[in-house]
Amino acid sequence: MPADPHLSPVIGAPRRKNGRQQACEPCRRRKVACDHRLPVCSRCKRGGVSERCVYLTLRRPSPASPVLSPSNSSPVAAKISEVVSNATDETPPRSDGSTGYLGATSFSAFYQETQGDLVSEHQKLCGQPQCSTCVGNDTASHGRSLAKLAMSTLKCIPDMASAEALIDVESSAHDGWSRLVGERLHASFWAAFESHLAIAGGRDEPRILQMASKISDNTSRPFKDDQTDPVEWLKSFSGPEMRWESLGHLFIYWAYGARGIRDSCYSTKCVDLRKRDSLELLRTYKQCALWCIELSRAATTDNMLLAYLVFKHCLIESQVSGETGRLFWRLHGDIISLVTFIGLHAPYSTAPTDRSISVQMGRRLFAVVFSHDKTVATFTGRPTFLSRRFVSTPLPLDIDDHELLGDAKPEGTPSCDAGNNGWNAQGGVYGVTFPRARAMLAFIRDEILELALQTQQYSDMSTLPNLKHREMQLVAEFPLAIRYTPEDLNCRPASTKKKDISNKLRIWLEHLQNLFLIERLLSKNANKRVTPELFGISLEMISLALLLWTHQKRLNYPEACLDWLVMSYAAPAGGVLCMELLRGNNVSAASKATIIEKLSMLASFLDWVSPSAPNHCICKGVQQAVRRTIEQSLETTAPGAAAAAANAVENASVDVNTDGLVDFDTIFNFDLLDTFEWLRPDGADWGVSSR
Repeated sequence: MPADPHLSPVIGAPRRKNGRQQACEPCRRRKVACDHRLPVCSRCKRGGVSERCVYLTLRRPSPASPVLSPSNSSPVAAKISEVVSNATDETPPRSDGSTGYLGATSFSAFYQETQGDLVSEHQKLCGQPQCSTCVGNDTASHGRSLAKLAMSTLKCIPDMASAEALIDVESSAHDGWSRLVGERLHASFWAAFESHLAIAGGRDEPRILQMASKISDNTSRPFKDDQTDPVEWLKSFSGPEMRWESLGHLFIYWAYGARGIRDSCYSTKCVDLRKRDSLELLRTYKQCALWCIELSRAATTDNMLLAYLVFKHCLIESQVSGETGRLFWRLHGDIISLVTFIGLHAPYSTAPTDRSISVQMGRRLFAVVFSHDKTVATFTGRPTFLSRRFVSTPLPLDIDDHELLGDAKPEGTPSCDAGNNGWNAQGGVYGVTFPRARAMLAFIRDEILELALQTQQYSDMSTLPNLKHREMQLVAEFPLAIRYTPEDLNCRPASTKKKDISNKLRIWLEHLQNLFLIERLLSKNANKRVTPELFGISLEMISLALLLWTHQKRLNYPEACLDWLVMSYAAPAGGVLCMELLRGNNVSAASKATIIEKLSMLASFLDWVSPSAPNHCICKGVQQAVRRTIEQSLETTAPGAAAAAANAVENASVDVNTDGLVDFDTIFNFDLLDTFEWLRPDGADWGVSSR
């Protein structure tokens, strides 16, 4: 077969035009990572195809001259547009990266067996440079708009004193990112660019321009997702090598700080914090993070650093606009498409004990994205985006961030290994500990949601009891450090952090929610309305969820997250208690009083939710339903129980009107408790269109 005229064999592993090493032909065609070893890479050696392991170079014609002339635009736009244009125009499509992850059913998989004998026409076409007529005035205009976007983003960076005050505030514990990496990234940023961002007399635009040009140039170089050296990994996107992706991470930190900082936490030197209110800063920094995402995508290909940023932005958007809205749902779909595009669901390294920095950070990211997907699917009742059936990514190891980043540790300090099932041997709580536990619960939640959301009836009646057994066994094997006990609120050790207690409570609520969903399905199959098991779980769920409100100061739980948490855990449990209260002819007077007490507390919390909260409307809908349930129960209960229930309502400060009986159908005519169709009371007419 004649050789491709564009390809020629080389003696050493060559480098592509973007500076990265060329993969060997078998690895390149299969879209897998190559370690570039000579004369044969490790993957080809293990696969027994050593004779096919060759490195080929692609001869490309010289790129066309730049389409954007500095004389036709402002100096600011010209300089940055030049970098952006070079990154997007001069780099031809890369056959080993631009297509992203390709799986077993992709077109490339069917050619792998014959890859040693064939050079496909598709491969030849992929090696051709882009037609120069495809870029012109549109690219120039796009470059100028990106230049303005870059300048606007950099001008929103807070002064150094404000930035340091904001970074000290605890951010999300569920984003999978290393807090230590964030702190070092922040310190390196100011060490490298403090002189560019001096605010005395106003920031100097030429210095900002120079900074924008530097960051854009860094971003145009591909980010190495396969880096194994933690020091080099951090260097590649921090300090002088700062990228738009990493700057976006800093904006997310500042946004979380603006959400949670108190006036007493910053000094008079914090200019930005004193000039603008926290909500305005939160929205500004969130928008800047989105601009960093746009600038990153314009200058480089998708990578893990960008995926982390998109996920963080998705989380903070949920606290602004809520999880049920269209904007959040689009962002949620964006992060799912991104992590599957770069192949985090099926990585090349599946060794459970692989400790390399890029592998562990990738597993952390996928674990939190998978958990988040199950959480929002449960909250909304919409189908999940990811399925465990197509996931081969191991769980992240429970490693301390210092150990992950290669910091020295005392001799004799044990490490987590396969013998510990991936948990750390010290019994401590690290940044990845709770996200790891949530991911383990999420894999069982995925199986539950398959049964809860499917349209067809399932026939295997042993599935649910097996799921319940596995759930109980999983939680029993959790380390003691993450298991919640009632004593945590009272006799907690001085070494236990407040956030660890609230995180333990969250883990236990996730566990209870799994049991809640299983028991509801079991009660439906048994043609029972509310089983004793379901009633007990519902009572515990609503009690624990409201603890985060009643003990908010003690636990230091973010106020912005309370409405979502209570709606996610307490509201569904409250719906079951409402059904039991209205239909439970065999419920004792003491049980009725307990139910009314818990429902009254729930109504009080929902009344406390601020009108500016993203879930305010659905909170008010649930509050109305709970109040009407209490009202009808009080009018039909026995005199002794009515007095006890009325006293509970009075203590909870709930304003209950008793102007008349409320129809059962009217009480439950709202969407939240209809998250799953099987949560409806049997035989009730819900007054909503069929699905």
